[in-house]
Amino acid sequence: MVSDPVYRANQKQSQSDWQSRNADYWKRYRAAHPERADRNRDLQKVRNKRRHSRGVVKMDASVIAKMDALRSGQIISRIMAFRDLLVGSGDCKVDAIKVILHRIPST
Repeated sequence: MVSDPVYRANQKQSQSDWQSRNADYWKRYRAAHPERADRNRDLQKVRNKRRHSRGVVKMDASVIAKMDALRSGQIISRIMAFRDLLVGSGDCKVDAIKVILHRIPST
């Protein structure tokens, strides 16, 4: 399969056809799985911050969010709910790590 050019061309065409038929796939996915979309946005911000700290990429983090992204008030309420879930239970293990959340003011 790897070395067959006909097979590879067919796979490429099949993928292209699927993308044409499902152009809004990721928008529907984010709408159907908001908790995963939120987690992915948060993890992307962490990755961006790591890149910035190493000086590899100079990118405005605000361009990452899509048009259907949460507004800042919704983000803060979800972060606070997550913090309460982590901290509020009181069931911390000995080897647990401390997570510090900071509010990022919107500009």
